[in-house]
Amino acid sequence: MSKSNFEENLSKYLVGHNDSISFLITETENYVKRKLSKSITKTQMRNVFDLIKNCTCVEELKMTKPRLMYTAGRLSGSGKYFLLDLSKQVTKIENEKQMEAMKRFIETVLAYHKYHANN
Repeated sequence: MSKSNFEENLSKYLVGHNDSISFLITETENYVKRKLSKSITKTQMRNVFDLIKNCTCVEELKMTKPRLMYTAGRLSGSGKYFLLDLSKQVTKIENEKQMEAMKRFIETVLAYHKYHANN
């Protein structure tokens, strides 16, 4: 399975190789609206946000992978694939700057999901 443009741009964003404002504001909103608004509940998204946002070091963030995989296993469709990709991305985080970028990303996803989701 090949990576989508969004997944590639997320990888680039996390390592600082793309226009973060454009990615966070435009691409992330479009992705959430198209793929996540109906495939993951607001409660599940809030739990994912809290899990990542509360991490205080890179190792702790990497250890969110099992929980993300567990939650993905309870879902199907786009929500499942989003969490599977997110679980891969957290294991690639190498420093505090990348960890903060991940936190900004998940906060942006939560905000757009809150707005666009109906559940």
